[in-house]
Amino acid sequence: MTLTLPLTSEEQAKLEQKASAQGLSLDAFVRSVLAQAAASPDASSDQRQKKPLPLPKWPGRAIGSLRREDIYEDVR
Repeated sequence: MTLTLPLTSEEQAKLEQKASAQGLSLDAFVRSVLAQAAASPDASSDQRQKKPLPLPKWPGRAIGSLRREDIYEDVR
C-alpha cells in the first residue's frame, strides 16, 4: 500500500531530524510511528473518559436548589 502525505517543508524537516536521531531512514521512521499508533489503544479516548468534568461553582449559595438569579444575570 502506498500512502501519500502532503507535508510542509518544516514538517518534513522535523520528521527527518527525528529519524536521523534514531538512525533510521525517513520511510522506516514513519512506518514505525504508524505501526506503534496502530498497535496501541486509543489513549485520547481513555483520557477523555477518566478526566472529571469541572462542576460549576455558585458563589454565595449553599448546595441545593438553583434560582433564576444563579443562572441568569438579568435578574438581581
